Amino acid sequence: MQACMTRGNASTHRRRRVMMTAGAALLMAILLLVGCQKTTTTDNANEPAAEVNHKLVIAAGDEVTSLDPAFGYDFTQCPISIQIHESLLRYDENDQIQPNLASEWEEVDPTTYRYVVRDDVKFSDGTPMTMDDVLFSIERLRDPELASYVGWMYDNVKDVKQTGDWEFTVTLKSPDALWKHTFATSAGCIVNKAFTTEQGKDYGTLSGKVLGTGPYTLVSWAAAGDVVLTYNPDYWNAQGTTPDVTDITFQTIKDESTRVMAAKTGQVDLIFQTPPDLIGEVKDGDVTDLLTIPADGVQLLAFNCKTAPFDDVNARRAVASAIDIASFQESAIGDFGSPTNYLLVPDTLFTFAKSEWENFQSAAKVYSYDPTAAKQYLADSSYPDGFDFKLAIDADSIENSLALMIQQNLKEIGINCEIDKRTNEEHGSWQFGSDIKDGVRPYQAALFTWATDFPDPSGVINPIVLSGDDGDGGSNMASYANKTVDELLEKQVTLSDDTERTKLMIQALELINDEVPYYVWTHQNFLIAQNKRLTGLDKVLTPFWSWNLKIDQFTLSK
Repeated sequence: MQACMTRGNASTHRRRRVMMTAGAALLMAILLLVGCQKTTTTDNANEPAAEVNHKLVIAAGDEVTSLDPAFGYDFTQCPISIQIHESLLRYDENDQIQPNLASEWEEVDPTTYRYVVRDDVKFSDGTPMTMDDVLFSIERLRDPELASYVGWMYDNVKDVKQTGDWEFTVTLKSPDALWKHTFATSAGCIVNKAFTTEQGKDYGTLSGKVLGTGPYTLVSWAAAGDVVLTYNPDYWNAQGTTPDVTDITFQTIKDESTRVMAAKTGQVDLIFQTPPDLIGEVKDGDVTDLLTIPADGVQLLAFNCKTAPFDDVNARRAVASAIDIASFQESAIGDFGSPTNYLLVPDTLFTFAKSEWENFQSAAKVYSYDPTAAKQYLADSSYPDGFDFKLAIDADSIENSLALMIQQNLKEIGINCEIDKRTNEEHGSWQFGSDIKDGVRPYQAALFTWATDFPDPSGVINPIVLSGDDGDGGSNMASYANKTVDELLEKQVTLSDDTERTKLMIQALELINDEVPYYVWTHQNFLIAQNKRLTGLDKVLTPFWSWNLKIDQFTLSK
């Protein structure tokens, strides 16, 4: 979802964030915010306490451009769209796949999946959901002319056929262990065939409308402004009572300082991505708390294995062993990320074969801070007297701080690191293989972020290490190539047995860890600023909340 969400079939994996400083300007921006919280107050202490305010205001850092699940593929738009539209499957609080609009599903064989659709679901306008709607929604997302942002999830689909009154079957071109996740994302969202066809290209845009089966419906959407939703009283999956949150305003506040100030003053109730350098403003505040949710991604230093000096494995090992990441964790990372295990797989992805993953994590070979070892690796390399290289970074504040620390650490062992700061746009394009010349990426080393679309380790490992993903549009940021690793990872994704898959992934990771194409410096957290009147969010939000944000399950205090 950020610029790094991805997944694909067995052999192809490809893809998917002006500070105001004048106090007067900041205060004016806050006063101009609309949709502010309203509570019932009284001057008489003997009168009843204020009732619960059922309106929720969520700060969005970017403008909303689409509410169509085919295109709302990021951390701003997807959480809004899925309040209106629902998917066939869903993730539960443990990120396990559960029924939703589909009442049941099964893997018939490695390339055949059968789904039974509920026959009692209604769209928010009262019209019943039909099998025509379901099949239309799937084929719409598969249609290359639509160019859906989630269309790639269907690349491995051979055909989709109705096989019963309320049943359909998906046949894959080849086995794919990750396919089962597709319908738990926005790629499994169902739209109304007649309504969507009538809207045409306007569906989900400012010029059009939207219609789904979800718990909320669209009230209004202002250009470059707020999106307002209200609860659907006829929601098919209502739990018998009206939810605490009946009205939601997603308010566009691009400036980070303004966004945080809005939370501090109670103007907004929720910020899903609090800037790391501003978390002190909301942590344990009078109005706000900081909720830390482990994310599904990794922050890493990618070594370009195709160019000097990092085509030399000992040069990579030297740098990895010279970085004092524990000190940086204490001084700068803090809540932003969990202390690293140096592995490409964060423990949030230990969603199956957990004990095997934990055993591997505790015993894995890693390159932790060890200046003596770093000097020995350097002596064993082709550059015993040290070397110079450029480290590409973007405008992210914590990455800038990390780059300075790396620069200082490496200087102590005779390596000169020049920081090459790029725009976020250019840096992001480099991540996906732009500006390649003669098969070589344009950087020697770079700091990048990677996250997966699904709660599966393969969603991190495969896209960033398979040698076939080293070209234009590819996500192998290290230009890493190892034939044995390719074979292990391509085989595991064709299997249905997760224990066997885990064994193969661990074998691949043992080779990857030894050759260190990436140095993982932290496993990122979601830093969520929440108003104290919101309770129990830690029981609702998971690392994959953007696919399954159930605002109708939020609880509010008075």
